[in-house]
Amino acid sequence: MKKVIFLDIDGVLNTSYTKYRDEVLDDFRLDYLAKIVNKTRAKIVLTSTWRYNLSKSLFSFKAYNNSTKKLIESLKERGLKISALLPDTPNNRRVEDISEFIKKHKVTNFVILDDELFNYESLKLSNNLLRTSFYEENELDAGLTQKMIRQAVQILNKK
Repeated sequence: MKKVIFLDIDGVLNTSYTKYRDEVLDDFRLDYLAKIVNKTRAKIVLTSTWRYNLSKSLFSFKAYNNSTKKLIESLKERGLKISALLPDTPNNRRVEDISEFIKKHKVTNFVILDDELFNYESLKLSNNLLRTSFYEENELDAGLTQKMIRQAVQILNKK
């Protein structure tokens, strides 16, 4: 894996507005993610706590609840799939798990899409973080935004 998107879900592909509408994910944010993947050919590695509800089968992932089933289906509708999961470790190890994944899989370019601020600075990963927000006054400023598409593509396609 050369290019990787480390993907959180809550606050990235859904927001307070999504929850208010009693939906699981935002279609337009999934479309934004698809644009990033299509322009970079990056692989998706799930960092979200949603990974605890998935397990790897031979060629894909098996979902254990309706939300993760919806995620897998929504990605598939866009020609996307999850390539890997971070290990099933406590969520506060996310930064260390990402760093270890980068080394183990010889990742050259990566972007982290996350609304939570873990200690990315400590392992020098913060330059690759596009921090989203679960709550914003304007729905288009929450979660994965159109502006972040360009930023993610630049980071992932950097020579």
